[in-house]
Amino acid sequence: MNTNVQNPWAALPASHQKALQYLQQRGVSEADAAPAIFRLLWKAGVMVRPPHFVPAYRLAIGHALYFGIFWSSLMQIIHLVSPTIRAPGIIATVFAGVFFGVSMALIYALRKRRLQLADWQTVTTASA
Repeated sequence: MNTNVQNPWAALPASHQKALQYLQQRGVSEADAAPAIFRLLWKAGVMVRPPHFVPAYRLAIGHALYFGIFWSSLMQIIHLVSPTIRAPGIIATVFAGVFFGVSMALIYALRKRRLQLADWQTVTTASA
């Protein structure tokens, strides 16, 4: 067993570390405070805020794009196996992306309200 465990968020800016610590103190699980797509963005050097602190419209757009790209890629693979008319697939992809994006934004907005989380500025400027 490794007793030399270091902070997994040590490479993140102090503002992100404060925000993640704040979320943890409020009872938000690590997987919810830092979903996989956000951790990948952080590793790539894109320092987006944790999802609870991102405005709902940005979450909706971001999740819609990310899901739309995934779904579209999956549909292209399926199309190679079984060619069909493309228009319904494109419409389904757009609808699925928008639905997923809005749903995720709504989920995070409701969690933020239920947990009565402070806004980004308050959390990141508060003294430790």
